[in-house]
Amino acid sequence: MSRSRETKFSDFRESLRKINRRKCGTRLAQTLNMSRNYKELRVFQAADALVADVYTRSNSFPIEERYGLRSQVRRAAASVATNIVEGSVRRSERHWVNYLETALGSACETRYLLELSIRLNLLDHRRSRVFAIVTRN
Repeated sequence: MSRSRETKFSDFRESLRKINRRKCGTRLAQTLNMSRNYKELRVFQAADALVADVYTRSNSFPIEERYGLRSQVRRAAASVATNIVEGSVRRSERHWVNYLETALGSACETRYLLELSIRLNLLDHRRSRVFAIVTRN
């Protein structure tokens, strides 16, 4: 793949901005020829890679963070991908778009939690390419 994950995330954000401007995403989704097969969506593939990376890297969190930050960042990362999957089976374009917006919110939450984990020295952002992309300013 020639496009970076950051570019894919930016494309996803821009698509949502366009949808928000039109209030109803039906026409835009049809114009963009958005697939309802979540496995074909680049944004899902990026979200799926993020979940796997978060789970792997958060294993190094201290034991006292098991039910704290470690659990929260894992749930937030998983929520990005699961909202894309759940939204893909909704019948109306409006519901599909709402789930994509929720996924974007979860992505922002994940980004903050990863940045916090790095500031607390729980994670080394240089060890993960996905983390480096997600936490980049």
